[in-house]
Amino acid sequence: MKKIQLLNAMVVGLIVIFILFFIGNIYLSFFFNFMNQFDHIYDDFVFGSSTKFLVLFLSLLNFIGLIFIKKGLGVTLKNGVFNTKSSLSFVIAGYFFLITGILGGVFDIISFIHSNGITGVASFGQDLLLVILSFILFIVADIIKNGNELKLDSELTI
Repeated sequence: MKKIQLLNAMVVGLIVIFILFFIGNIYLSFFFNFMNQFDHIYDDFVFGSSTKFLVLFLSLLNFIGLIFIKKGLGVTLKNGVFNTKSSLSFVIAGYFFLITGILGGVFDIISFIHSNGITGVASFGQDLLLVILSFILFIVADIIKNGNELKLDSELTI
């Protein structure tokens, strides 16, 4: 359980970092003219000035996935490893990470094609990592679900 507590603390730290990231982006985008000097940069992007909102949307999906991981870890710490509630939370988090990874990969491929191979490649590895993480979460959820069924069977047998 100590490792799960450590993982829970790390996820809480990531959630705090994401919240600070969102607050900083909202402040710079809407309440401060600091970003106006960089508006010309968006002329070369595929989605233009809406690129920052697309990236913010993908970050929001990651944030929601982290919230579900935190929820699943909290239930695991409270009720033990084998329970259906944490399994469901990990599956939902996996879907959020899968969607983020796929959409981010598509965004990177479109950016790569639009820029004639100049941009878009660097983040593709991160998107692939999110897809792999989603499948790991699906596997962990299946292990938890199967462990819960075995636990219930053994309790009925005794």
